[in-house]
Amino acid sequence: MLRSYLPHIMQDIREPFALSAIGTTVFTSTRASDSFRRLVVVPNGTMVVEFQLFWLYDIQHLYDLEHIWVTVQDQTIIHVEASFHGRYLNASKLARVADDQKPVLYCQPGKHAFLPSGELFSLLPDCESCCNEGAGNAGFLVMDLFSDRLRTSADIDIRVTNHLQRAYAFHPSWKWEEMKVSQVPLMDFADLKEHIVRSITQELDALGCKS
Repeated sequence: MLRSYLPHIMQDIREPFALSAIGTTVFTSTRASDSFRRLVVVPNGTMVVEFQLFWLYDIQHLYDLEHIWVTVQDQTIIHVEASFHGRYLNASKLARVADDQKPVLYCQPGKHAFLPSGELFSLLPDCESCCNEGAGNAGFLVMDLFSDRLRTSADIDIRVTNHLQRAYAFHPSWKWEEMKVSQVPLMDFADLKEHIVRSITQELDALGCKS
């Protein structure tokens, strides 16, 4: 049922990374998010579904966790917000609505931040360069959320940077296709955290380094 509230997500046809897993948290009252620095406000008579979307890579660093918040009233989506480089935006302002009444979001090539229109990414000065000459420049970026279980080092950063530059640097096409999410594992946030740590640890092993 929760999967049915996930908006349609459009990605660049050259997007190099597949979505690994989707976490969910349902808010029935206002409280802080467990995975994003924000207060999730729940209006009376609604619920808010927080989707946590995990990719093993961002084009500039190892792993990426983005968020979409969907406010639901009487099983109908009435508002959508989405993460954008550590902040969140009101996507309902400009997002078009598909025939099934779900909003459509656009995923930044390689970086996975969300906007309601693909053309808006052109406002970012590095929207092209971050995917090619800037690939891998952040190495293994450890979020505070995982700092008690994951560690980076200069050696790890170099290995991740080199891997991203060699294997994944690309030039976005700025042409779009819908992301296929029906088979992406859906789980609660506690299970997602374990999935993220396990996936990163396995990837570090494959790169010949350990966190």
